[in-house]
Amino acid sequence: MPPAIWKLPVVLILASFLLAGCWDMKEINQLAIVNLIGVDTHKNTDKQELYYQVINPKGIATQAGAPEKATVYTYRFIGRLGDQFEDISPDVIPRQLFTQHYQAIVVSERYAKSGLRELLNFKEGHPERGTNVYLLVSDAPIDRIMDSFIPLEPLPGRSMRSIIENQSEMTGRISTHTRMKDLIENMETGQISVFPIITYIGEKSSENSNRLEHIQGTNGNIALLGGALFIHDRMVGKLTKDEMKWYNLLNRKHERFLETLVINGESVQVKTLNTRLMKKLELHGEELILHIQIFANTNLIFNDQKVPTTTTLFNQIEAEFNQRIQKESQRFIEDSRKKGWDVLGIQYLLHLKKGAQWKRLAEDKDRWKKVKVVISSHNKIETIGSLISPYKGE
Repeated sequence: MPPAIWKLPVVLILASFLLAGCWDMKEINQLAIVNLIGVDTHKNTDKQELYYQVINPKGIATQAGAPEKATVYTYRFIGRLGDQFEDISPDVIPRQLFTQHYQAIVVSERYAKSGLRELLNFKEGHPERGTNVYLLVSDAPIDRIMDSFIPLEPLPGRSMRSIIENQSEMTGRISTHTRMKDLIENMETGQISVFPIITYIGEKSSENSNRLEHIQGTNGNIALLGGALFIHDRMVGKLTKDEMKWYNLLNRKHERFLETLVINGESVQVKTLNTRLMKKLELHGEELILHIQIFANTNLIFNDQKVPTTTTLFNQIEAEFNQRIQKESQRFIEDSRKKGWDVLGIQYLLHLKKGAQWKRLAEDKDRWKKVKVVISSHNKIETIGSLISPYKGE
């Protein structure tokens, strides 16, 4: 083989290392980076209102001592999901939409009640749009949510994400299993999904970045209101903030649970860590029984007792806490049954069982309403504060 022939491939390979690694690379100043998306039903039409909240890099990079600048801009479009928004957004936004890293998607309550199947298909059916983002429902007008600057957090989308993750870590009211993909997973099985409902505190939106110069942090802010309960792709009801923590506990959606007890007429607050839950569905003759066992390590985080913290007091707190869990869980389950909500996913558990008898039971779509639920709680206090004998101030 002539030397020139075998040298040619070597030269081509070496030259390839000089080529740019990203052929489709775009400069950041060419992109409109979306941080938050909002969707609502357009009044009197079958179209939707789509809101893109786009990051303003110059607003984020404001120098210390300089006046506050708008960190985001909100763009509103009216059209049909999937067949118009891609066409009309370049008419207004002078940069290319970049939606791969937005923090959350907020839908209005009326849109959630009409069903989210079209939205899910719109998000899942495009390679640059995913469903691994948090889903929230707003009871306030969606434009009020999307057109407001939020204290402390320059990006409202990140603020909503922090609300979810902080509540999951601190109180157990919200689970991090509240992403769009979680709704998709439960749609086909018919299992219930619960997503946070947020509201806006104030009569009008905070559209001007001067709002960030005001010391009052509550008004003009976003707050957790409760939970939106979905069956398939449609919102069918609401849970209070207190009901949300029982739902999450009974379905092991988190490992934290915060509860305040009254012992000897004084307040005691406990918080569980590493919560473990076991469900077992059994058939005794024709009676179905679902056994739920809850195990957790418990921290005593506030104790207003007037007596020293002794083993006797520990046992009293543990007993009261376990009884509270059993009693309030049963109450939540019964209240949900009256509303037609299978909050424990019993019907789905029936379908997972093997055998002709289980199959016959699963064919009864209302069988879950007749299942007896037995709950047992086994929480042990493991950590307390450094104060053993309380200060009496006498």
